[in-house]
Amino acid sequence: MPGTEKYKYQLIIFYFIVFFIGGAMVNNHRPGRGVKRIVINAGHGGKDEGTSGSFAKEKDVALRIASKLGQFIRNKYRDEIEIQYTREDDRFVELNEIANHANKADADLFICIHCNANPNKEIFGSETYIMGLHKTKGNLDVAKRENASILLEDNYQKKYEGFDPSSEEATIIFSMYQNVFLERSLNFAAKVQENFKGFAKRSDRGVRQAGFLVLWKTKMPSVLIETGFLSNKEEEKFLASDKGQNQLAYSIFRAFREYKCEQEGKELTEAEKAEKMPSDWELSQDEQKNMIPVKTDEKLSVKEEKESNTELKTEVNTESLPKTEVSAEKANNNENKSGSEFAEYGIIFKVQLASTEKKLNTKKQFKDIVDIQEIVIETGYRYYAGKFKTMEEARKYQETLKEKGLKDIFVVAFQNGKRITTSEALEILKSKEKN
Repeated sequence: MPGTEKYKYQLIIFYFIVFFIGGAMVNNHRPGRGVKRIVINAGHGGKDEGTSGSFAKEKDVALRIASKLGQFIRNKYRDEIEIQYTREDDRFVELNEIANHANKADADLFICIHCNANPNKEIFGSETYIMGLHKTKGNLDVAKRENASILLEDNYQKKYEGFDPSSEEATIIFSMYQNVFLERSLNFAAKVQENFKGFAKRSDRGVRQAGFLVLWKTKMPSVLIETGFLSNKEEEKFLASDKGQNQLAYSIFRAFREYKCEQEGKELTEAEKAEKMPSDWELSQDEQKNMIPVKTDEKLSVKEEKESNTELKTEVNTESLPKTEVSAEKANNNENKSGSEFAEYGIIFKVQLASTEKKLNTKKQFKDIVDIQEIVIETGYRYYAGKFKTMEEARKYQETLKEKGLKDIFVVAFQNGKRITTSEALEILKSKEKN
């Protein structure tokens, strides 16, 4: 009936107002708010020691890195950012309480610090997790259950103007929010990994997705950072050292600074762009020998990758990508041939569309994109679009692709075919211009 359809649309508008303006379920993460409050979680604690190496415990390393990160943010944004910690000492906090803390704080960003371990003691490197896309439906189910508490209230139909927490319309609204959170989480996670590789010179294991409960329960952009492997004796020394913790915490801070500027429509200062590693954080030659040979450009073998995390199968859920037609250009199966021959100083920018374990049928996944580049890596495939001489051109193209329905995409940079951080690329271009 027409009246019924009209009423359904009225309900959708009402839900939009309730959740987007009132923030009854998913906070006030609206355009323009920016980043005002963050919650930092040091993984484990108290009776829960987490993983351990030959001498270092995850709960201790995570707490030190989390504390240093908070101090770096406070030093820069003392009057702008409110920082809350889920623990500031050696105590045990239940997972539900960790997520509840972030939710009650109405945080704009949740950062969870951990250390990794693996039976294969040769594995090393840093990786950052966001909520697995396969958990998105579960997240919506949790939201439904929490909202169902209104059913216990007297006369709830009148007070909430017919709101049904189990309705399809409410699910639509929650789904919209989950997509927003996932995109922002991926954006921040990518910046963390870029800075681990470019600033701290750590081995980059990439951005991943998995169903961590602490991320599943949060209602804002959230990441879980595995700073390195305590099971690797060399990396354990780095993680347990004051210099190593400074480098990792400041790398996360740099990612946060970039993310905050981006969310608020600002630019980094020239000094921030030109920032170098403090000399007293640099590792001596002896320390470098004893703290792991950093291989930022080498990928783990497929065998090592499977051993390192058997629960993770793909970095991106390909079912979430638009299933449309495309005119595609297949790049050579080597990222070293990335089309930088036309660029100044070998620098080019691209938009990364997806990173998957399984090969995509690009003709069914993308539409009206004439420059799809497929790169084969040891752990699967990466898909890029465009080749630009400037960051500005790449960002404009990114926005165009978003308007076509592509989500969770971001700009990446190459120099002579080698993947570098966008900050490094901009710094190189600026320094060359001065010369």
